[in-house]
Amino acid sequence: MLFSPVMYRVILTFSFLFMLVAGPMSGAAFAQARLALVIGNGDYPTAPLKNPPNDARAVEAALLETGFTVTRLLNGSEQEMKEAVRQFGRDLRRAGEDAVAVFYFAGHGVQLNGSNYLIPANANIDSAADVEFGAVEAQWILDLLGESKTALSIIILDACRNNPFRSIARSTDRGLARMDAPRGSILAYSTAPGDVALDGTGTNSPYTEALAAAIRKPGLKVEEMFKEVRRQVLVTTGDRQVPWESSSLVGDFYFAGLGDTSAQPVPVYPAPPAIEVKLPGTKFRDCPDCPEMVVVPSGTLKMGSRRDEDPHESVELPETEIPIDSYALGVTEVTKDAFEQFINETGYNAWDGCWYWSIVWIPDTSIDWRDPGYEQTGSHPVVCANFDDMRAYVDWLSRKAGKLYRLPSEAEWEFAAEAGEPGLPWAGDEDQICAHGNMHDVAGRAAFTSVLSSFDCDDKAGQTAPVKSYQPNAYGLYDMIGNVNELVDDCWNSDHEDRPDTARARRDGDCSKRVLKGTNFANYKETARPAWRMDMVGIWPNIYTGFRVARDLD
Repeated sequence: MLFSPVMYRVILTFSFLFMLVAGPMSGAAFAQARLALVIGNGDYPTAPLKNPPNDARAVEAALLETGFTVTRLLNGSEQEMKEAVRQFGRDLRRAGEDAVAVFYFAGHGVQLNGSNYLIPANANIDSAADVEFGAVEAQWILDLLGESKTALSIIILDACRNNPFRSIARSTDRGLARMDAPRGSILAYSTAPGDVALDGTGTNSPYTEALAAAIRKPGLKVEEMFKEVRRQVLVTTGDRQVPWESSSLVGDFYFAGLGDTSAQPVPVYPAPPAIEVKLPGTKFRDCPDCPEMVVVPSGTLKMGSRRDEDPHESVELPETEIPIDSYALGVTEVTKDAFEQFINETGYNAWDGCWYWSIVWIPDTSIDWRDPGYEQTGSHPVVCANFDDMRAYVDWLSRKAGKLYRLPSEAEWEFAAEAGEPGLPWAGDEDQICAHGNMHDVAGRAAFTSVLSSFDCDDKAGQTAPVKSYQPNAYGLYDMIGNVNELVDDCWNSDHEDRPDTARARRDGDCSKRVLKGTNFANYKETARPAWRMDMVGIWPNIYTGFRVARDLD
């Protein structure tokens, strides 16, 4: 099957209308999926907290070790929190009624007129009305989880930190109000209703420190696990804090398995060997089957484009200086073989069907990551995976490797693509262009009729090529420009205006869309630049897009 090249600058409205007429595609539900949303807010303008981001990371690590696919949000705004919860609900509905859901929140929470509210990190709370307007009502989250009809929902609120907002102290009640757990759920408070919890003097709150340890203990039913947490918190706080739960469970659940039996909820992987990966340029693997990684040095990225650059697009403006801390990035894109190993070990069902471009975007249920409609081997980059599939892959890899893998941020990706050279050092030499990547060129023009601008060199690949087919860049990374587009972790923003001065993935903007970087084998030649970017609807896999993984250094 041959496809017309991707014309990414065409607005996707037509394809969305087509989807409404043809009907949406959905991935098949997978049995006993474990999904979690973990939020830690500490960066409050008037009442900052030290530990909630650390608490969220600690709970995330424990959940990853026990088979959960985890979405983590740190210092989330109201918009980011609500979008994360909505997406969590969509993920649960797709996972099916056998799924297990965990929602965890650490940060400020207040009770107002009998209702509980979780406070976003950017909230400016000066009156009781501000709470109802700018916070996230806990009951809304419970209602959403109830609508998902999952087999089991676990809601954990480490949210009763003391004296959150002095300006409304007389308008709010002490601690959180009691809420009843919906059928098939357990609601856990870090302290009893109407009381307050401690942030702690160490790295984590007393409650979360006990919780993360208890989650990892095999042989504990979920109710017994929370009793273990309560006992430990009472000891740690000298009986000043008493955790509390409301339960309507109708079955048994074990976070870490049954203990002394062979039945375990997820594969158990050996601990990886200790490896020093601090020097830039170091290549390593965290386990024999893990992807090869390379350490990217720290530096400063001039992200995007200047207005006087040729070519540039408005979505790349303005040029923004971003500090980059050293991190590790996959030497290649994730291959078809690597993705298949993930599928085989987990039983995960990737999204059904895939999209291709032919005047409009067309969904085709006869193609998928196994067969995208053109010839691939196991060493080709995997395509036809959507954002959810990619997140599931990095969560599995994190459990397998014992390290927290993730998708790179847009800033990290662009910095690595430049590899110390603004733009591309070989951009003006077409022979070098085809030596460094799989672009739209002579081979592409031969594969299908094209009206797009293309290079006059020949890279010998009409569609995807095996990874490492071309020369690496100065950081030892292959196919950063060309072969396939790569999806990164950032929510879509239409330019770099008001971009935070950080390399972290952006969580403001339209989180139903993610950022695509790098050109592909079929795109017009002006896109073969590190600064080039566009948006992709997160649930739409296509035949032109893949991904690579990143992780922070030890």
